Amino acid sequence: MVLTGESAFTKNSGSDASAPDRQRSSYAKRYTALPFLWLDLSGKAVLLLIAEYLKHSLHLRFVTNQIAGSFTVPFSRSCGYTDTMNHIVKHRKKRVTSVLILLLIMQMASAQSVLEAFEQRGVDTSERRSIPSVPVVPKGSLAVHVLTDQWICVVGDYYDFFLERLQQESGPFLSRLDTGEVSVPSWSYDFHYKFAVWDLIGDYRPKIRDNFQRAGYFSVSRGPQKQQQPIDFSHYWIEAVGQMRVPRIAAEGLQDAHSAQTAHYAYLHLQEPMASGQEYELSTEAGETVSFTYDDRTTLSWAIKVNQEGYVPDAGKKYGYLGMWLGDGGPMDLSEMEGRPFSVIDEHTGAAVLTGTVTSRDAQETHHTKEGLVIPIDGEDVYELDFSALQEEGSYHLYIPGVGISWSFTIGYDAIGYAFYTHARGLYHQRSGIEKGPPYTAWTMGAGHTETYEGGFAPNDRHYRAKSDRYGFYDETGEPVTYSSFSMVRETATDNLLPDVWGGWYDAGDFDRRMYHFDIVEDLLSAYLMYPEKFLDGQLQIPESGNGVPDIIDEAAWGIDIWLRAQSDDGGVGCWIEADSHPQEYDPAEDTQRYYLALPTRESSLTYAVHAALLALAYRQSGHDELAVPYIRSAEAAYSYAVDPGNTADLTFTHISRDGSESEYRYREPAELEASVRFQASALLYLVTQSKGYLPYTDSESFSQALKAITSAEEVYSLLPVFLFADRFPQAYSSSYSERVIELADRLLKSQQELAYRTINWPVDHGFFQFMAWGRGLPYYKGRALQAALRMTGDAVYRDAALLLVDWMNGANPQGRSLTTSIGEVYAVRILSLPSIADGILDPIPGITVYTYNGAIDYQAKHVVYAMDVDGRSDHGFSGFNVSMLPDSLTGGVRELSYKQTGAILEEVIPIYRRYANVEHLVVGQNEFTVWETIGPAASFTACLLPEGWMPPEHWAMRQPAQELSQLHGYLPQP
Repeated sequence: MVLTGESAFTKNSGSDASAPDRQRSSYAKRYTALPFLWLDLSGKAVLLLIAEYLKHSLHLRFVTNQIAGSFTVPFSRSCGYTDTMNHIVKHRKKRVTSVLILLLIMQMASAQSVLEAFEQRGVDTSERRSIPSVPVVPKGSLAVHVLTDQWICVVGDYYDFFLERLQQESGPFLSRLDTGEVSVPSWSYDFHYKFAVWDLIGDYRPKIRDNFQRAGYFSVSRGPQKQQQPIDFSHYWIEAVGQMRVPRIAAEGLQDAHSAQTAHYAYLHLQEPMASGQEYELSTEAGETVSFTYDDRTTLSWAIKVNQEGYVPDAGKKYGYLGMWLGDGGPMDLSEMEGRPFSVIDEHTGAAVLTGTVTSRDAQETHHTKEGLVIPIDGEDVYELDFSALQEEGSYHLYIPGVGISWSFTIGYDAIGYAFYTHARGLYHQRSGIEKGPPYTAWTMGAGHTETYEGGFAPNDRHYRAKSDRYGFYDETGEPVTYSSFSMVRETATDNLLPDVWGGWYDAGDFDRRMYHFDIVEDLLSAYLMYPEKFLDGQLQIPESGNGVPDIIDEAAWGIDIWLRAQSDDGGVGCWIEADSHPQEYDPAEDTQRYYLALPTRESSLTYAVHAALLALAYRQSGHDELAVPYIRSAEAAYSYAVDPGNTADLTFTHISRDGSESEYRYREPAELEASVRFQASALLYLVTQSKGYLPYTDSESFSQALKAITSAEEVYSLLPVFLFADRFPQAYSSSYSERVIELADRLLKSQQELAYRTINWPVDHGFFQFMAWGRGLPYYKGRALQAALRMTGDAVYRDAALLLVDWMNGANPQGRSLTTSIGEVYAVRILSLPSIADGILDPIPGITVYTYNGAIDYQAKHVVYAMDVDGRSDHGFSGFNVSMLPDSLTGGVRELSYKQTGAILEEVIPIYRRYANVEHLVVGQNEFTVWETIGPAASFTACLLPEGWMPPEHWAMRQPAQELSQLHGYLPQP
């Protein structure tokens, strides 16, 4: 069964992943037209409606539904949540009236009238499901993950079982809807499918859970004689492996069931160790079986974690790790492994090339919150396997007697080369406006969004949230308000098609292009300017390869050229291309939705000037002065526009309220430019023009303000040119900047030593430790300070620290997962990328690094993974249910928990670096990505670690995607 494809539920989109502190609702961002919500007159329904209304940032309007001859309440995206709330706050009397009207409408829309309407159309909801007279025992596909000679993990995948039951129990009813024999509105069609799947989940998933934790359900036997291998005890966990989509019964395509597809994990401890070289069979009382061979010299142990791509030969520190989290069992006890030997095995000769000792790295680490919670960080007792001394290139694996072997890895410069290559080409795969395909990639996609229309919306999304007397949005009374960018796009749209404005990179699951993407330009060009000797033409095998320019500069230029072409005659640049809603079509080549160019502002123009000048500087450093010229001229024009106070954006536009009434709204940008950005622009333009006219804005006071703006490790590249071109500026600039960078880098070194798996973060008990949202949980984001410090000092301690972060990203982490598609063996298969879904290729687009960890347990995961808590709908014959999916050891056997109770249990149980619910459209903050928060930093970070003159093998460009789930180990990873 192919598990990718477009959901027929709606053309649901990726989210607007741009502002680091944005609040995003997965409902509002995923679905362009949620179905109508019929309500019974009950206090619970009222409260649920209000909760959804507020929580999901959705806006209600009342429409007449002719099907039942009564009112319905649909969710609408015609106006923004903030616009709605401003309206309600302003009109308090209307707010009270609205509540009374709502109650009246709900009374009119009784369940009985709705049922009667369906009966008139031949829909008998009581026949939606035919429950078998004889109870059905769930049977799934089992896999065995060996952990040690006494610990195995049984992984159960019951997706095919659910499809079979859907066909058998609900197929006759759903097929009538699929074929149109019974005609119902699309919203009702979607509900029937969801309820059919939810019914099955509510009945069968708890049975699977109970089986997996019931003593005696599993048995293990050895050899042809089926000699029993008694099981001492077991532990259990449930894990999301994607969003639940099911094939329609009698129509083409997949239907989104708005729930999680899950795998079940039983951790079994055997009374006696398995004998090496023996065949074993695991079976269940339900008749499920799976055979496996245990040989500690050839069997993969999922408890051993390594960089699955490999290690640089001269890395000063090379580690593997040993540890495992056992779900409700907590950390696996590996204390007997302390002091035991391990070996590094050469895979070509089979010989041990290095031996070492298993050493305790750290007992289970915890984070203490200010609320008094004690949360495990990794969930393991971590042991390290140090093979730093091994430098000979080759293919290897780690071997621990009585445990097993690790994933294979290489020692060689192609290991870091492949990481850089894949991350950087992740940007190529996100390019807008061009076809992707052979000879550059096997992941094909047509050209999308080749046209842009003139718009007039503000290009900085932070201004939409401002409530300030100085800048932002103001209603007709002059009061500052928050506002919806989609509303302003719609209200300022024109029919003026702009010539030749296309390109840039798609952002996350969306097709917008915006100012945040300048961070990618800065990342890539900073790497180049620090180490120009490392970068060559042809290094990334992209369309520009062969033009004589290092490919890393070509990729950076892709993010500038679109704005060069969009620049107005007076020098202003809007720097945001957006539509009036999130995408309604997955395939960018098929998307006909209009996109508009933002209003030029002084701020956006100055930001463009910085990065156009930076690109010009890189061209000059690479010996291509002629290519630098148009960017210098463009940057100067944008700078002139920006520094002219007369160009301050102050726009009055017609706002259309949800009731259709019109009023005059106003947008005003800040009157003053950010001093730090003006310093950057002035310094870079001075470097590329040698014009002393820019020097007054690079004085010591301006520099001090720019230095003060570097408040965290991820911001250090903003002043890198004052170090790299120190002879052009006062000496104090370089020394002061270097001190700041090294201070930040040293903090990261301290953090790395503190954390068992050697990633970086705030100190473990710092209040910001769980602040990992939007890519902050990934080390490359903060790791810029390590790269800058390495360039400044040449100290190998920073290089070793940086390489350890590469190890962590590529699988040497608690879950043993690579966090980037196509890197390593265990990477995410189901990701929130619309093009990756639309292309129909099972293997996701290479080079996408998803957020993965955000420090929190997502609220949707509590509803659809660790519980199924669904309210009934009598109009569709659905009674609803609340079933906990957590192990009995955590619930005391209670089968129905409140959302709050579920959350309280999970907060203390799930380790921070395992809080990843793979439900791509529902758990947005963990399954999405952005080009500027995840892909760009990863490309730049690994670029800095390349050896001089490195080039990839030619065959890498056409790496073929996996065709079967069995080839994708990340489909059923360890929790």
